[in-house]
Amino acid sequence: MALLVIPCACIRVYDEDLKIVFDRNAGVMNTELFTMNHDGSGIKQLTHTAEGINDHQASWSADGASIAFSRDTGPFHEIWIMDHDGGEQRRLTTGFFDGYPRFSPDGRYISFSRSTVGVCVIGRDGGGLVNASGPAYNVGSWLPTGLRIVYDDGAGNNFSANPDGSDSQAIFTAAGEVREPVWSHDGRRVAFLRENGSSHFDLWVMDSLGTNQVKLTDVPTFPPDNCQTPSWSPDGEKIVFTSEGIGIYVINPDGAGMTMILGGILGSACYQGKPR
Repeated sequence: MALLVIPCACIRVYDEDLKIVFDRNAGVMNTELFTMNHDGSGIKQLTHTAEGINDHQASWSADGASIAFSRDTGPFHEIWIMDHDGGEQRRLTTGFFDGYPRFSPDGRYISFSRSTVGVCVIGRDGGGLVNASGPAYNVGSWLPTGLRIVYDDGAGNNFSANPDGSDSQAIFTAAGEVREPVWSHDGRRVAFLRENGSSHFDLWVMDSLGTNQVKLTDVPTFPPDNCQTPSWSPDGEKIVFTSEGIGIYVINPDGAGMTMILGGILGSACYQGKPR
């Protein structure tokens, strides 16, 4: 099936202070999306759903103007998109268990995981849906240049492909286990997760070729639980991640300066994009 070509949308520039989007419990039985400043201050709630509805797994567009996220309605997990301030919320998918949405670098497409189906790609207007792979654990990212998705097979093996699934190629073949790879905005470095042998996941950084690997954390010593959802700041100077059930941390790419900026039982966290 051919991927629908969608013109790049005209969207406003978002030039406020850098934000981080994250999800946390906001009621007895629901999870909402929030933004905060990079130091954990200025928390603002973006979504306001009924009890039993959960918004999570949010990610920014590269220009910082839009947020894609997964909404758990009970029967289904749907992909939604909204403005950076929570306005203009639109549902893109329904009828399936969809999660982990990620914008393409040009903002025209969104990749996501569909349970029992695999990686899918859809236009930001909800058109042109295609199935790009077989079942996969997670959509890791998009390559920072060109229009190629990246996904893993649940065992730390990674592949890149065109948005329609063609020309699938193994990547990082000599790098060892690489989960949830996320490229810095300049494309030179990759943050990723790796199991440390004690059923915990640490945060690592390597160059784009899979070499010069550096372990940044030492779970369960510090932080005390699994690292999740790494995301680069636009300038490449910081990585934000969550520690399962503990809080949200920022850290330098060399492993220095690890700081908890918000404590509590939190889900994903993602740095806002900035116009290039």
